[in-house]
Amino acid sequence: MNSPVTYRGINQDDVSVNLSLAKKYGLSKDSVIMISSLHQQRQLIFDALESGQFLPSTRINNMLESIDESLQLQWFNRVDLKYYRFWDIPKCTCPKVDNSERYPYGNYIISESCKFHGNKN
Repeated sequence: MNSPVTYRGINQDDVSVNLSLAKKYGLSKDSVIMISSLHQQRQLIFDALESGQFLPSTRINNMLESIDESLQLQWFNRVDLKYYRFWDIPKCTCPKVDNSERYPYGNYIISESCKFHGNKN
């Protein structure tokens, strides 16, 4: 039986972070805890969108984009929105296959009818 991965006193079963990767990047215990918390926040929003508790809106997208920026800062100490996979948001109608093929180079495709990212005119 494999023993659980631990890093800086944190057990892999207690966080939603790849602790082997955290160790490779030399992340602090605080960063690992923050990353796990941010993942949990994002998942709560995704679950609320999928259940219909939250409706798609630019406000929700802005919240998720802010979470992603915070995750990037914790992992890499910099932000590059080319790595923000906005099309993975539940109920986003932007083209998933086309955008996945363009990832992480940018020039992503936005559906005008998307309630997160499209034109609201």
